[in-house]
Amino acid sequence: MTIFLLIVAFVINLVLCFKFASIAEEKGHEPKGYFWWCFFLGTAGYIMVAALPDRGYYARSMKNINGDSGKKPTTDLAYEERLLNNGGWKCPSCQKVNPESVTTCRCGMPKC
Repeated sequence: MTIFLLIVAFVINLVLCFKFASIAEEKGHEPKGYFWWCFFLGTAGYIMVAALPDRGYYARSMKNINGDSGKKPTTDLAYEERLLNNGGWKCPSCQKVNPESVTTCRCGMPKC
């Protein structure tokens, strides 16, 4: 009976690990690493994935670099246009549009 419960707990943990790895991927993070965090840490790993920031725009732009359609969703284009109209700036290195208050792009390039 004890072995049966251990096997059931192991299978449930595996299913949850795969689910939380896919959640991490949807948030723009590497799923493989977070699968193992959840596998070894259990509930603490699940909480960690739930607390991950959504990389949103960055994750979608990286997929475009890796061979997806290359088209940005219109919401991103509208957001970028709004930023540029309100004094934002476009990074010459990575082409990311930053708000006016940001002085250094996430790629490390300072505002010109």
